[in-house]
Amino acid sequence: MDSHPRCPSSFLLLFSGALLALPAVAPAAGAPHLARVYTLDGEFVHDVGEIQLHVTNFGLIGSLPGNTCSFCDAPSAMWPADSGVDHVYQAGLWIGALLDGQPLVTTAAPSGRELRDDAVDPLATIYEATEGEPGGRRYPHPGFDDDGDGLEDEDPLNGRDDDLDGAIDEDFAAVSDQYFRAFLTDDDDAILANEPDHTPLHLQVVQESFAWSDDDVDDFVGFEFTITASDDFPADRVLEDVHLGFYVDPDIGPRGVPGIASDDLPDFFDGLVRAPNSSLVPLTLASAYDADGDGGVSPGHVGVLFFDRETTGFQVFQGNLTFDQGGDPTTDAERYALLSESGYDATPTGTTNAGDYRILISTGPIEEFRIDDEIRLRLALVVGAGRDGLLTHAAQAYLTSYGRFFDRDGDPDTGDDGREYRVAWIPPGQNPVSIHDEDEAVDPVVASWRGALLPNVPNPFNPATEIRFRLPAAGSVSLQIHDAAGRRVRSLELGSMPAGESAWSWNGTDDQGRAVASGVYLVRLATDRGVDSRRIVLAR
Repeated sequence: MDSHPRCPSSFLLLFSGALLALPAVAPAAGAPHLARVYTLDGEFVHDVGEIQLHVTNFGLIGSLPGNTCSFCDAPSAMWPADSGVDHVYQAGLWIGALLDGQPLVTTAAPSGRELRDDAVDPLATIYEATEGEPGGRRYPHPGFDDDGDGLEDEDPLNGRDDDLDGAIDEDFAAVSDQYFRAFLTDDDDAILANEPDHTPLHLQVVQESFAWSDDDVDDFVGFEFTITASDDFPADRVLEDVHLGFYVDPDIGPRGVPGIASDDLPDFFDGLVRAPNSSLVPLTLASAYDADGDGGVSPGHVGVLFFDRETTGFQVFQGNLTFDQGGDPTTDAERYALLSESGYDATPTGTTNAGDYRILISTGPIEEFRIDDEIRLRLALVVGAGRDGLLTHAAQAYLTSYGRFFDRDGDPDTGDDGREYRVAWIPPGQNPVSIHDEDEAVDPVVASWRGALLPNVPNPFNPATEIRFRLPAAGSVSLQIHDAAGRRVRSLELGSMPAGESAWSWNGTDDQGRAVASGVYLVRLATDRGVDSRRIVLAR
């Protein structure tokens, strides 16, 4: 019998697809009514490497294996890929602070109910990209100013025209072979309706996650959380003694095997590790492993480590126990006590008493947070064979997060030997193209143009419409169509196209030839040097 306490029925109802508590989306003028849904189908899985990890836009990381929900079959730190062995039940960000002396904590896990995207915004979903694709280049790529307007990464990947230039998501910085981005808050009306005891900090979080396919860096998923004040953050509010944490409930073992939650052990490492490139890397790593290995089926150790911030605390607690007995915290005061506890809980480490453990790694305090402040947290979730394998992969994650420094201002007196500009999340051994390489020089005239989408005819349409575009010069072209939630429904590689006007007829079907529903759709035209977007309406 698995001793892991499962999610309350209210949680499963909330994420079963019904979403009864969420208000509907107000329809745009002349557009069909749109229903708001969360990413509940298990679609967003980092699956390009050996670790396969489900990510959501409601804070929860993992898929709650063993439950009955629409995403519970998605991989949950499955390693090796397609092995059927998961290493995480659920994980997520914790943010705690004192407000007028009162401890308040927003948690994405367990249950993922206090941090999520906007319940009424049809564009509030997870967005996916690949580093280097048109629109998603970043420094030092020669085309890092994707739209050639002299600005850099001014239009984040979010389905919006942030820079008000008439194009959507045409200049953002994608990271890694598989980049996910979501925008979350802790004070959405749906959160307060479902969690009446939750007192929001009034924060918003940009959640970015990264995965690579190369063998040396495919055993971890990197995360970057950027925390700022929400629109409802009072101008005079001061949050004090802010602590950040990452919670992991590591249930390690094959899916469907009873008792996998009750035979894990925690571990902790703080020291130097020699990376494969012979660098000595400082690691502070909280982890867990299967106590009996399931007969050798589950040799993986799973861990989490912070980058760029000192790890100030590591706490271990268990399911099915009260808080004063070493079990789960249930109030903000108890959660904040764990977050703000300095030092490393060494009591369970090395014990032979396997159990249903949770681990929490934390950093802080940040003395004050005000309306214009920003906090950034980088971390990685890592899996490896045994402790040595975990440490090796964690060292690779550390070096990847560290990235590279570049001489961007051309001044040899700034930075270290002139290298004053840091670009994080570059794997060791990867050789990013320098903008100074003559072979990769970009003609500024060519770099400044992008193809333009023209009004489609008819619009609204049923059953088909002509999607027209104009190219100022010949070049490679692709078209993508996304629904209002940001999911790609149709993709077409047109190849090399001549200068001038061209058109493609869309009959309202997806890549599998299935008819799509009525609604607002986003057409993205990608050329060699830029991206243009336009909304169209299908009215069946």
